[in-house]
Amino acid sequence: MDKRDEIGEEPATMADIGEHVRTWRMFLAKLRWALVTAVILLLLLLVFRTHG
Repeated sequence: MDKRDEIGEEPATMADIGEHVRTWRMFLAKLRWALVTAVILLLLLLVFRTHG
C-alpha cells in the first residue's frame, strides 16, 4: 500500500504545482523589491547623515 493512501493525501496535480510556482515567483519579486527599497533607504541615510 502506498504511503499517500494511508495518510489520505492526493498526489499534486499540475494546477497545484503551477500555483506553487506562481506563489514562489511572487515571493521572489516582493523580496527583490524589499531589498532594493532597503538599499535605497540606507544609501539615503548615508548621504544625508549629520555629524553631531
